[in-house]
Amino acid sequence: MNLFGMKTELINSVLDGDSDQGGVMPALKSTLSKADVNDIFEYIKSINGRVMK
Repeated sequence: MNLFGMKTELINSVLDGDSDQGGVMPALKSTLSKADVNDIFEYIKSINGRVMK
């Protein structure tokens, strides 16, 4: 399973907040831009292999 396969959905959850499945994540769109969130995910992807070894 590719954890980053639903990148757009993840970005939208960060920007708009997410309260599905009983969790509560606040919307961060007043703090972060879509480009910021994308950069964060790209950074996580880039270090994923190094961290998981």
